[in-house]
Amino acid sequence: MKRDLHSLTLNRAASQRRSRPTASRRIRPLWAFVGMLLSCGLLLGGAILPTFAQTEAPIPTEELGEPQPDLSRSEFALPDPPTAPPTVAPEAAGQYVLEFNRSPIVGNRLRMEGIYDERRLRFTRPRNWEPESVQISLRFRHSAALYATRSNLTVLVNGTSIGSVPLNKPQGEIGNVVFDVPPGVIRDYNEVVLAALQNNSPTCTQDPFDPSLWTEILPDSKLVFNFQPKAIALDFHRYPYPVFDDLSLEPNQVAYLQPNAIDEVWLTATSRLHTSLGRLAEFRPLDTRIVETIDQIAGRERLIVIGTPAIQPALSSLDLPLSIENGQFLDAEQQPFPGEVGLLMLTTSPDEAAPVLVATGNGAEGVAKAVQFLVQKEDRQIGTGNLVVVSQIDQVETPDPRAVAVLALREFV
Repeated sequence: MKRDLHSLTLNRAASQRRSRPTASRRIRPLWAFVGMLLSCGLLLGGAILPTFAQTEAPIPTEELGEPQPDLSRSEFALPDPPTAPPTVAPEAAGQYVLEFNRSPIVGNRLRMEGIYDERRLRFTRPRNWEPESVQISLRFRHSAALYATRSNLTVLVNGTSIGSVPLNKPQGEIGNVVFDVPPGVIRDYNEVVLAALQNNSPTCTQDPFDPSLWTEILPDSKLVFNFQPKAIALDFHRYPYPVFDDLSLEPNQVAYLQPNAIDEVWLTATSRLHTSLGRLAEFRPLDTRIVETIDQIAGRERLIVIGTPAIQPALSSLDLPLSIENGQFLDAEQQPFPGEVGLLMLTTSPDEAAPVLVATGNGAEGVAKAVQFLVQKEDRQIGTGNLVVVSQIDQVETPDPRAVAVLALREFV
């Protein structure tokens, strides 16, 4: 009997142990379902929160210790229709002489050796030049051992042959020849090819390495331009031209107008813009100076005015597309622009002889934003017309100093 009770107890305990997993499996779906409802409730609550947040009063920024932006005017009226872009009056017709010795590959002479040899020289045409006539004046000498009927010097400009001359001068005599270049051949970027075919044997069986096969172009050879300058239309879609012309044959000249009060804002904006011009110039020379008045600019200088009307009172003497009143720029509805809005304008000097770039605004933040627009390539590429209003610009992150150092080291390796 005891055995029966003991076995019954074991059997009951075993049956209870077998029944526990079944009960837990029945309870788990319930808790899982409750958990799913709670999680859905949280998600739904998170989705609803923004709707309620819109109806709540915003937290004042003063309580958070943050500067409060000026939201008094988020829109402004621009001139409608837009003002016609001003133009810089063309200069008088002139002549420009470009000597070969300005090229670093010429030096004391441009030497060609062997049976066939050629040399290449490149030059640019300034953007506001309209060539009327172009000539290449060559001075050369060659070996007296050359056969005139089998030796010649040919000149090509942009792939177009403009003439040939036989190499038939006696020992020591310098040859002079002038070639006319059709004006239509001249482009923005040009290449002159000087090709020499040299033979000292009537049967063309000479040694190609014979040292008597030579011709030299003297460094006083030159390219003569007779040109008519064109009027310069001022439009930001051509920036940095005419402030900086990468096709100029002479150093670009830039003058900054000194404000009546030099402060950190003006110094920072000016150095930032000038650094940008230096990057655009690359290897090209750039002459810079500071003038105190607008009438001090001379020659082919370009004037840059940076600052608010308060520190640049000379802005009122320029023909600008926006009016100035009480030291502030006004929009088309005669309302002042917000201080954080930058203004960029292109105009001319009072005598219409020089282009003027104006980077301004009614506040220091607006001036800095206008200059930053010109500095950043992605932003300035969308500029057009002679007036650009800069309300916002893309923020560019400062590169990691280590990454900059690595790139600098790679350039020297």
